[in-house]
Amino acid sequence: MFRQDEILSHLSPSLRNYFAGMFSRARSSDWLSDLAGTSNDALLAEQGKQDRHMWCTAGFFDLAGYSILADGGTSPLDRARDTGVCVFEPIQVTCSDASVPQWRSDPGSRSRFILHVRDVKHYQSAMTKAMNSLLAAK
Repeated sequence: MFRQDEILSHLSPSLRNYFAGMFSRARSSDWLSDLAGTSNDALLAEQGKQDRHMWCTAGFFDLAGYSILADGGTSPLDRARDTGVCVFEPIQVTCSDASVPQWRSDPGSRSRFILHVRDVKHYQSAMTKAMNSLLAAK
């Protein structure tokens, strides 16, 4: 979880407009033109005061082939798999007749993974820093 202004305030104007459109639930199909439009600073300021969960952040970086380090930096998975704040471990999943899922480690699995947070102390700040470095205006 992070407070949204930790990231929103560092975005380029176009990306801020993208998020403003998302937050306003705009129904326009002309979203590409909105990127160059007028900024909705009031909406972004209000949203910036709110917390947001980053449920998908670790998965996005993993899919892109990167691990997130304790300082918020990133490293290719093949070089940092054992040092990242989290890892997606291959598993096998079964479900009982009572709909209770059970999983076990399965190093051979290529289609099912479970997120394991290795460094709980640094996980939240590392995710925020990594997302900010990815999205922030350069």
